[in-house]
Amino acid sequence: MAARVSPLRVHLFDYGVGNIHSISKALRAVGAHVTIVSDPERLVGARAIVLPGVGAFGAAIDALAPTPRLRSALRLRLLSSTAPPTLGVCVGFQVLCRSSEESRGAGVGVFPTAVRRLRRPPVPHMGWALVTPRKGRGIAALRSAHPALRTLPSPPYLYYAHSYGPRVDRYTLAQTVHGVPFGAIAARGRVLGVQFHPEKSAGVGLALLRGWAKWASAIVRGDPGGER
Repeated sequence: MAARVSPLRVHLFDYGVGNIHSISKALRAVGAHVTIVSDPERLVGARAIVLPGVGAFGAAIDALAPTPRLRSALRLRLLSSTAPPTLGVCVGFQVLCRSSEESRGAGVGVFPTAVRRLRRPPVPHMGWALVTPRKGRGIAALRSAHPALRTLPSPPYLYYAHSYGPRVDRYTLAQTVHGVPFGAIAARGRVLGVQFHPEKSAGVGLALLRGWAKWASAIVRGDPGGER
């Protein structure tokens, strides 16, 4: 009889604003065990982390890492070889960037890019939009860009609700165009950031969360093939 695999244990960070019920429900739907935490110190020993897309950049970074020392410590932790697999969603992705036009102050800086306000109306950008790979063409290129994307359905339309988006940089795996391209998916080490809301993106979003959970579980188990 095959050994039973324990569910992925995820620490879901609560910034203290907004409703995180939908992403918690979506993570549970793909088999994760979710613990909601509001104290950033509890992320230190987390096996896997999700930073959800609620609130504004300034308030989110103040809750997650309010001082330069804490931002630096979190950046080093997330970029270490033993980092917990981490998913940043919308604002949760943006706080992992260097800075944002929305608020003064620095982000964590895992992704050394700036978040800028969308210039093309309508703003906020809300609704379904196509995600395309930055390198290569088509769904095959997107699926091969990261293990979490391997079973992404085609065409990959995802749901957005935002006024700001990360600039495309060398860590950008996929982009969406709203006037100009912005980063839709980025990855660095064990950190994955998505600007859309997978928890609001029906089957496509659940496929991404399921792929991320499978990838994260392999890392937590110490599977040597889990990283890629």
